[in-house]
This record gives sequence, C-alpha cells and structure tokens, in this order.
Amino acid sequence: MTSGGRLPRPRGSPRRVLIWPSVPIPGQLYRHLLVYQKILVYALVLVSGSVTQSASDVETGLESVARAGGRLWGLERWFVPQSFRRWTEGMPERYVMDLPLAPPVLLTCSPEDCRALFTEREGALLFGEGLRRFAPHEAMFGHDAIAALDGEDHTRFRRRLTGAFHGEALKGYEAAIAEVTERHIPEWPRGTPVRFGDLMHELARDVIATTVFGVTEPARARRLGAALDRLDRALNSAELAGRFAAAIVMRGWWAPYPRIRSIHEEIAAVAREEMAARRRAPDSERRDCLAHFLSAEPDDEGFMTDEEIIAALRVLVVAGWATTATTLGWLAERLARHPDALAGCERDAREGGSRYLMATVQETLRMRPPVPVTLRYVARDHDLNGLCLRRGTLVAADIERMHYRPDIYPSPHAFRPERFLEARPGTYTWIPFGGGVHRCIGAGFALTEARLILQTILRQVSFAADASAGEPSHRKTLITMPRRGATVTLRGASCPA
Repeated sequence: MTSGGRLPRPRGSPRRVLIWPSVPIPGQLYRHLLVYQKILVYALVLVSGSVTQSASDVETGLESVARAGGRLWGLERWFVPQSFRRWTEGMPERYVMDLPLAPPVLLTCSPEDCRALFTEREGALLFGEGLRRFAPHEAMFGHDAIAALDGEDHTRFRRRLTGAFHGEALKGYEAAIAEVTERHIPEWPRGTPVRFGDLMHELARDVIATTVFGVTEPARARRLGAALDRLDRALNSAELAGRFAAAIVMRGWWAPYPRIRSIHEEIAAVAREEMAARRRAPDSERRDCLAHFLSAEPDDEGFMTDEEIIAALRVLVVAGWATTATTLGWLAERLARHPDALAGCERDAREGGSRYLMATVQETLRMRPPVPVTLRYVARDHDLNGLCLRRGTLVAADIERMHYRPDIYPSPHAFRPERFLEARPGTYTWIPFGGGVHRCIGAGFALTEARLILQTILRQVSFAADASAGEPSHRKTLITMPRRGATVTLRGASCPA
C-alpha cells in the first residue's frame, strides 16, 4: 500500500482511462493516445489562435488592453498555475488572455474593478452564465442549480439558504465538525510521509455529509458515501475535462452526461428518503442544513420545495467539499514549512483560542485560493470604470494576482498570518470567496470548518515537511491543489490538549 492508503496498480494490468465512452486501455495504447491528444491539442492551438485573435478585438472592444503574450500563454496560466507570477508580475492591472477555441477573457486585479463587478445589480454581468460558458459547473451542480445563479431566481435561492449559514445555525455545526475530525485522526499513519490532501479529502467528505445531509441511518449513509465518491471520481476525470473543453467551444452548451446525471439522481434519492424519514419522526434537536431547510413553514420566506432542497444540498456538497479539502491540505503544507506559524496555531489549539488559527486560514487562502478567478459574462454592453465591454465578453476578477499585489500585501510571497491580526481582510482585496451578491454563501461555514478542523487536529498531531522546498501548484480542472498532495509527516503533538 502506498503512502496515503492507496493500493498500487498491479504490474502489467491495463490502465483505466476515462474517455468517451470509458474503457480499459492497455499501457502501450494508453501512451499512444496521450501522444495523439497532445498533437491534437497543439494543432487546435495553432488553428484557433489565428481565428480567435483576429476576431476578438472587433467583438469585445478590447483593442487598448494589454495581452498576455503568445497563444500558449493562456494554457500555461491554467495548466502550470505557479507560473502565473513569473509572467504577470510585470503586467498592468488589466490584461486580456486569449485561449484556444474560446472567447478572450479580460482579467483584472484592480480593487476598483472588483468592486464594480461585485456590486453590479442591473443584470449586465451574469455570474451563472459565466460559469456555464467557461467552467464545468453545469455538469457539477446540474442545470436547475446553475439556472438559479442569476436574476430574481438567484435572489430567492440565496435568501432561502442564508439562514443555514449564520448565527446560531453556524454554531450548531461546530460540535459535529469536531466529532467527525476526532473519529478520523486515530486512523492516520504517524512517522512516515503521507499525502495529507488525500486524508483531508475523506475527512471533508464526511464533514459535509454530516453537517449538510445529516444522514445517520447506516445503509442510507453508505449509499450517500458511495454516491459522493462516484461523483468525486467523475468530477476529476479526463472525461469531464474533455466535455468541459467541448462546452467552451459550444458556448456553454453541455452534451447530455448520463454518468453525472445518474449520480445526481442517486444523491437525490437518498435525500428524499431522509426527508421522508424525518417527517415521519420529527427531531427538533437535529443540527444540520437539511434540518434547517425542513423547519421552514410554507408561509416562511425561507421555505423551499423538496426539489429546491435537493438542488441546494447538491450545490453545498459540490462547492464545499473539494475546496475545503484543498485548503486543509495547503494549511498542512504551509505550516510544516513555517515553524513559527505552526507554533502559534498549536498554542491557540492548546489554549482554546481561535484568533491566530483563523488568521492562518485567511493567509493560506490568500496565498493559495482554491480557484484562481471569479467570472462574469457580459450580457449587454457595459462600462467598467471607463472600459467599454461588449456583449459576449468574459470578464474575471483575478483572485491570484490580487492576493499577490505588493502594494496591498507587503512581501506577498511570505507566509505571514500576522498580517490578518493587524488588519481585517479587505472586501475587494481578499476575495477567495468572490464578492458582492455572488460571494460564496458558505464562506462563513468554510472558514469555521477549516479553523475547527485544524484546531482539533493540532491537539493530537503536528506536521513535519517531507522536503525543504514548498510544493508547487497544479490543476485538474479549476481547483488549485498541491502537486504532491500536501505530503507531510504526522507526529504526536508537542503539548497535547
């Protein structure tokens, strides 16, 4: 068994490559396919570069905006994410990135532009349509959830979910988060390098299942866990990546995806059974998102139909699982290489404090935001602080570049949680959760979850780096992850609580 608990592939066994359709591919053919894919992608880059570049200025009115180099630069930004600092540090606040077979994207790390993007309420800049056209969220969330991300539908949907993530509701999840974490810790290996990101992936799944769905009946809980694992594999597959690329070319149209649909249907079936069981035997002591949704009366502002509840549960699981797991992995990777910060977190964990722990979570999200940008689709011509954006343009707040601006964050490459003890995160300069009416509705939950999990872990174990150099970043789709899976060595806490 490899570190992290994965079984090695038996020598000589066929690789399973997820293509369309999914079939086992022998090793030699697998290598030929990889070469073929690279040649095909390169050909598409060469062909599309000349096509999209010539039309882009006419369509979007971005003639005066700097461009990010040649036609391969955009690909490098996505597939070699740590490289972005090398070629954008000399770029102005705004620049255009041309991607093969896709419309040009205007990226900005201007706080004034981000304020304008986040506060636009007239329907000129659409968040859901941006995701549909340039992100895999249509397949991830389902069409019904994506449709609820713009206009009045979004306002109603957000209002109905808000109560589950504020005040007493948020505090009600804390005991469950700590309890699930404590169940996992004894199973982790000590004294040997382990891919901590994999451990956090399993932990975050169980925390989400407990705090969002709250399923306790054993058979139903196993079905939910199996469905979530199937969903995770599908969302990280080459098949989804291929469909994602095709959807970009097709301007946001996704071909039917039976594999994902069947997983969504299984999760929905579990949710319906759980709702029916709770209605047969009400329990006012339940503290999970589903309990909060079911407590609303038909005349209440927060009332949702069963189908709306199912869509909400699906969004919360998909949006909150991988991002939280990735942040927890980066926390371990950063702390293992910064002993002073680790000591500060251990002190908080030991003494029951939270201020330094929270600052560490915020600093990790500054340096390693799970997603690099937040998108808007220009639905009609719009003036962005003096720049005329034509209908059909994609515009993005560049989260990564914003978080590395030295005029906002002195010594931006230094991991220094103390900066968030000295000042609160800026509304338009610290944006790992986006901003405005589309700021992640679970942001408060995600911060509390990460802080509580880290606090619970550090009361029993600590982190040591497996190598002196920090881990570079990489992406499979949109989420920025540690390339070596946040490999650390776990040891006993120096001063257990």
